[in-house]
Amino acid sequence: MEYSFASENFAPVHPVIMEALIAANKYHDYSYGADQISKKTKTLLREQFGQRIDVYFTYNGIGANNFGLSVLTQPCSVVLCADVSHLYVDESTAPETFTGCRLYPVLTNHGKIMLEELEKTARRFHSIHNPIPAVVTITQPTEYGTIYTVEEIREIARFCRKNEMYLHMDGARYFNAAAALHVPLGYFTYNTGVDVLTLGGTKNGMMFGEVVVFFSTKGKEWRKYQLKRAMQMSSKTRYIAAQFEAMITNELWRKIAGHANSMALIFESEIRNKSNLVVTHPVETNAVFLNMDEEMYQRLNEVVPFYKWGHQTGEVRFMFSHDINEREIHQFIYKMS
Repeated sequence: MEYSFASENFAPVHPVIMEALIAANKYHDYSYGADQISKKTKTLLREQFGQRIDVYFTYNGIGANNFGLSVLTQPCSVVLCADVSHLYVDESTAPETFTGCRLYPVLTNHGKIMLEELEKTARRFHSIHNPIPAVVTITQPTEYGTIYTVEEIREIARFCRKNEMYLHMDGARYFNAAAALHVPLGYFTYNTGVDVLTLGGTKNGMMFGEVVVFFSTKGKEWRKYQLKRAMQMSSKTRYIAAQFEAMITNELWRKIAGHANSMALIFESEIRNKSNLVVTHPVETNAVFLNMDEEMYQRLNEVVPFYKWGHQTGEVRFMFSHDINEREIHQFIYKMS
């Protein structure tokens, strides 16, 4: 297919990232993260997120989330998450199987956990008959592409501290959130109270790979063992690290994510001007959600793939990647008529 709006996973690897992979493939180097690229990339990440962080490279987002959460929890714990979160809806039983924890959903507004709902949900767990609340996990940006403000993150972090819980951030599209607000990469984590960040690369033009960033000292002594147990310890770590090195150098991440965000805004504008379709959530990053009838969905999806999101509501999702351009957006809008 020429292009799609289904997911950034459909998109090819960004050319600069591919060049970095090729460059890393021209020589021998030490394995399991002892190579020079991994060391350099960790230094770059510390410059962005703080010198005291602990950094681990992983293969994929589910594995990264499982690894990060397993360090913060015990098998008798409960992880409170957004009712629409990827962790809860789209990671099957992997988090519960691996961590041994219960996932419990919290009601959201446009994908964001509401503090009052979080407080109400946490009160459900109060006796030996219930698991122990250990972690709140939020997604930045959310499954609907909306962004938590720094103050919203701090409010949730304060709730966590008050209730002896940890705060995990699933940042599968974290680059898009930072690019949307034109802020430094560490903006949503530095001094906000986030304990662990899963920093996604695959959705932003990488071939594979994520980073788990620990701000808390919780579980420091057994993290490397949990990484191995989670089957996320790469023998050729330099191929993941090389992609993140390229992503951070000269803020390539900002160019890639900023472009994807801008394409979503153009698409939203075109939809509002040239159709009677309803945009269902604020467009803040690279996602646009619409209500669409079944006939239109079936007709258009055969031309350019995109996902049906709400099977009962008729809501559909359009995602914009680094290689989508305005011409393709205009072509699609034309086909809608």
